[in-house]
Parts: sequence; structure tokens; C-alpha cells
Amino acid sequence: MCSCDLEKDFFSDPELMSVIGETANALSFGLESLERNAARLETDARFRQIAETIHEVFWLTDPAKNRVLYTSPAYEAIWGRSVQELYGSPRLWIEAIHVDDRARILDAATTKQVLGTYDEEYRIVRPDGAIRWIHDRAFPIRDAHGNVFRIAGIAEDITQRKAFEEALRSSEAILEAAQELAGLGSWERRGLTNEVIWSDTMYKLLYRDPALGPPTFDQLLDLIDPADRS
Repeated sequence: MCSCDLEKDFFSDPELMSVIGETANALSFGLESLERNAARLETDARFRQIAETIHEVFWLTDPAKNRVLYTSPAYEAIWGRSVQELYGSPRLWIEAIHVDDRARILDAATTKQVLGTYDEEYRIVRPDGAIRWIHDRAFPIRDAHGNVFRIAGIAEDITQRKAFEEALRSSEAILEAAQELAGLGSWERRGLTNEVIWSDTMYKLLYRDPALGPPTFDQLLDLIDPADRS
């Protein structure tokens, strides 16, 4: 039998061609799957490289808060607890929140996170008794049908910022008290916004209602005796 007859018999056998087609499809699918898996592994590696080196805590949960699917290592430095412990007991997250903030944050987590409006500040209590301030944000992740099946978030330690704000408020209160005793007033213009700020004593000295805010330049001139304006 000549080679042309073999070729003719080979391609004219429908059962054999069907098997070859299925095999080719399987191989094609396998190659595509390998390519997808390789791309996914590369993406996972990049994600972990970022998530495990940032100072913020990246976290991933189910919408009902029954499972913690991922928490980056920064959690251990900020919360003072192990990630594995959190995986085993997801409620440790809410239990670590300061009792005065807990109800508010639990309500926000169960209502705002699925809407993408969760943006909260709260205190946590570490096992050593230290209190940390946390700024926590979250957004929903939807499946192909548009249903929320994951919640992703970023939590950062803002304790230093809160301490600075408290120190600033304290110093402003001290300055205000000193001005009150000395009968002095003060004002400032903030460069970025060009906003003018008056102290409480400034309003008292110029008999202006604080509800009106600082006067405009023309209004301020009206408060000055014409003989002193030049």
C-alpha cells in the first residue's frame, strides 16, 4: 500500500479524527490553563511582595465576617497578635477594638463595607494593654454575577497622628487661656487654603460674633478708626 493510501485512510476515519480533535482540544486547554496558572502565580507573587512589605495591614474577609481569608504580616506588629490566631478566631478582630468604639465599628462593618462607604477610625487594645488608633477602609469585591463575595480593606496605625493632633489641641487651649488672661487676640492665614483663623479672644476684643467667622478685608477696615487706617 502506498503512502497516499495511508494518508487517505487516516484522514477519512471519522472516529480516529474525533479522538485526535478531542486530544488536541485537551492539549490546547491544558496549555491555556498552564499559561493562566503561570500568570496567576506571577500576580500572586507580586501581590504578596507588596502586601508583606507595606506598613499598613491589607485584609480580606467574607461579607458576613465569619472568615478571615488573608491578613498581611503588618497586623502582628500593630495588633500585637498572630495572624494564625486571627485565622482561627475571626472574632478576635472585633474583640480587640476598644469597648467604647466596638458597637459603632461593628455596625459600620456590617452595613457600610458591602456598600464601599466604610472609612472609620477606632482604637484597639493590644495584649500588653497599649492602645493604638486605627484608620480602616474597605470596599466590596463582586463576582461575575455582581454579587459581593469578598471584602478587602486597608488598616493603618495612626497613633502618632492622633497624639500630634491632641498635643496641638492642648497647645492651642493653653495659648487661648494665656491670651484670655493677657487680653490679647491672635489670627493666622493658612497658606494652602488662604483661610483666615481668629482666636476666641480676637472676636471678643473686636465685639464680633464668632458665628460670622473672620471678617473680610473691607469689613475689617470698617472696624478700624478712620484716623488709624493709614
